[in-house]
Amino acid sequence: MLSKFLAAATYRPAGVFSERWIFEADTTYEDFGTAIAVDSDGNFYVGGYTNYPVDAVVVPRMVIIKLNKYGAVQWLRRVQNIPYIQGLACDSSNNVYGVSSGFGQNYVFSMTSAGVFRWQQSLPSAITDLRDITVDGSANAYVCGRIDYKTLLLKYNASGTLQWQVTLDYASSSPSRPEEFTRLSTDASGNIYAAGKYYKDSVY
Repeated sequence: MLSKFLAAATYRPAGVFSERWIFEADTTYEDFGTAIAVDSDGNFYVGGYTNYPVDAVVVPRMVIIKLNKYGAVQWLRRVQNIPYIQGLACDSSNNVYGVSSGFGQNYVFSMTSAGVFRWQQSLPSAITDLRDITVDGSANAYVCGRIDYKTLLLKYNASGTLQWQVTLDYASSSPSRPEEFTRLSTDASGNIYAAGKYYKDSVY
């Protein structure tokens, strides 16, 4: 049995790690926590998946759990047939944004702080992976990942409409030498910062 696990912590001036609380949850099946975000009220959103059987067939289910700042569960949502959550983010209105990717399926979605879907977009299977999502001050969502073997950036507006898609090739990528962005962030001016990986001169 594997458990979803969450620990919130503070750092004192001397750098001493101090646990505030620990949250654990499990379904007695394989459960994985893969992403986390915090809203402006200090609530935590933990994303992951559970390999939960349906009619004796194991079906990965997307899972999102909301906890308040004291570690108490506010709600839990499972969505069947939507694959693994790779990234979560919150906007200034405490809406939640996420990306999920796996089994040839890719989704970008947004939920209210009450766990109700605001919008959901399915992306083409040609996109290999979606890895992370971030949100700017205008509630535009930026998504990164990989399409085929090249890095990928996408922008969605607050309503979930695709604004642009950019594919980048930094170092003569190929199927055996794929590139991808894996983490994103934005600043107060709306600039985007990305981190990832690529191969160069046979050095990884």
